[in-house]
Amino acid sequence: MRFRILLASTLALTFLMLTHSALAWGTDVAISVSPNSQTISPGQSKSAIVTATSIGFNWTLALNVAGLPQDVTVTFTPQTIQPPMGSTTNSTMTINVGASAPPGTYPLTIVAYNGTMTRSTPFVLVILVEVSPPSSVGFAFVIIAIGAGAAAALAGFVVALGQGSNYCRFCRSQIPRNSRFCQSCGRRLT
Repeated sequence: MRFRILLASTLALTFLMLTHSALAWGTDVAISVSPNSQTISPGQSKSAIVTATSIGFNWTLALNVAGLPQDVTVTFTPQTIQPPMGSTTNSTMTINVGASAPPGTYPLTIVAYNGTMTRSTPFVLVILVEVSPPSSVGFAFVIIAIGAGAAAALAGFVVALGQGSNYCRFCRSQIPRNSRFCQSCGRRLT
């Protein structure tokens, strides 16, 4: 009889230890972000919502981002969050892309930590190439010098040049208007 009670209490204690361990390390807090990616032009900013869900513990979590490119900053409002047990709490993540941020696709990691525990979720930042439309300022001086007859023909060429093409946001190569792929870098544009 003593053996059965000892075995039963040992099994119960082992179960409680395993359950506590699973909650403490695997299912205590989960974080997510919505949307999980943003496409931003240089000099612009956008936001996303970071959500922390507490499944069994009431942790205070500090938020941060790893993998930021040059001239990009991220702020969280609030910076620390504490989801109530069994509930969720949100923080607004604002991404500011500076004018000199290098274009490209950057896989970032949003990190929530409390000193002993770290949780993370992926986020993708796409920084567009800043493209200036073709300028016709240089042609304006030529038109004045050529004369009225040739000016009309040249002006039509400048307008057609400005309306007939775009620039790839990845490599800045000139591409035909309504093109779906860049001929230079091969990337899909739409």
